[in-house]
Amino acid sequence: MWLHAWACTLSRFNQQIERNTAQDHEKAAAMHFFDMADHEIQRCFHELHENADETMLTAADAALAYVKTLPDSDYVLPEKSPAVSPSAGRKRQQEFVKQFPGDKHAGESAATGHEPTNGNSSSNGNGQAAQTHVGTVGGQANASEATASGVA
Repeated sequence: MWLHAWACTLSRFNQQIERNTAQDHEKAAAMHFFDMADHEIQRCFHELHENADETMLTAADAALAYVKTLPDSDYVLPEKSPAVSPSAGRKRQQEFVKQFPGDKHAGESAATGHEPTNGNSSSNGNGQAAQTHVGTVGGQANASEATASGVA
């Protein structure tokens, strides 16, 4: 970040010098920024070699050892975790998570993710839910399928 800011400031200051528009206060501000950036860049390089990595590694090992003592049943575990079986861990509550088409929970249609309103639901083969409506025509019961879009 400091190198980028330093380069941007240098570019702008160079442009002002070339156009002979640099004023004294802008020159003083640029020089002060270059000194600040140099200090911070040197600090960053120093911290690459002088840091708390050794104690961090010890603390991380201790934290990982502690986590292994905790019961899996208290926590929702990542679905793709290779270290645990899919049945381990607390059951995920996903009823409030919108699912993709094709994924469905019990009682939901794949196309809409909503429960059918009349309890009669089937698939019409094109990914849309079809509902069976029963009516009477000429005194006889008539069953027809209507897709979710209303086209029979």
